[in-house]
Amino acid sequence: MILEIIRELEKLNPRKGKRIELAFRFLSNFLENNEISFEVQKFKNAIPDYKVKHNLEIEFIPNTFASGKIEEFVIVSNLEKNEDFELPNINFNPLSNSISLATFYYVPSIAISKKDLNKLPENLKIKIKVKKEKFIAKNILVGNVKNPKTIFITHYDTLLNGAIDNSSGVAVLLYHIIHNKNSLEQNLFVFCGSDELSFEKPYWCKGYREFEKEYFDLLKKARKIVVVDSIGHKKPKIERRKELLKEAFTINNFEKLYKKVYLITSVKGYFTIKEFDKEYLSVYHSYEDTIDKLNEKYLLESLKIIRKFC
Repeated sequence: MILEIIRELEKLNPRKGKRIELAFRFLSNFLENNEISFEVQKFKNAIPDYKVKHNLEIEFIPNTFASGKIEEFVIVSNLEKNEDFELPNINFNPLSNSISLATFYYVPSIAISKKDLNKLPENLKIKIKVKKEKFIAKNILVGNVKNPKTIFITHYDTLLNGAIDNSSGVAVLLYHIIHNKNSLEQNLFVFCGSDELSFEKPYWCKGYREFEKEYFDLLKKARKIVVVDSIGHKKPKIERRKELLKEAFTINNFEKLYKKVYLITSVKGYFTIKEFDKEYLSVYHSYEDTIDKLNEKYLLESLKIIRKFC
């Protein structure tokens, strides 16, 4: 059933901007059909919407918050995760043959695939106009919203495909909830609708920060905060390294809370750690993050870890 949930979620990709409403409807219908009540936290968000004039004959995707021109060969790896890179650029994922949106930049930029690097024209001309696609994002709160012992938190949005990141985390928590309804009495499960992208700095984890704004007292009182993100492609583990926790759970009061934050993930190392999970990064925020990359055995192992926190 976990894989069935993932398949249904993946039909709704990309789950971002106004399209996130499709994922919200799926999740809310799923909960209602299983007779599970929930609350909804609404908040405003915006992501970039693009108009591009160019002389390229290759596929590309803009990944910028800034309007402007790209007329020179400034090529960078977007796995360096340097969103403050100061030059307009063309970026690519060196571990993948697919276009990957690993980083968004505050200067004009486009992402291309590694295989197309040698197809760039010498007289490159790209002009990007960025507008804001405004929408209402929604966090779904399931369980104890007064005094939860443990708060589980995950996100259901994607940039392109997202079987690993993060249909896997959403599906495992949903499966746990419907088969362990008694765990809702003491715990809170939060499904966030905008983690990957916003115009804020940093541009990720906005949904988590919106939950933090309204429910900070719950975060303070909870014994544990468990983030579930990117599981299923390898053996899952509980991650406690501060730098990884901060990247996965970027909230305003991180320093006050991080000692009780736990990350359940199958990723060996994110961008802040010099342990590159090549399997994960080769599909990160790309069309290649598909369900065939998942192993049901590892999803079930993640489920066992979640149950230990309840």
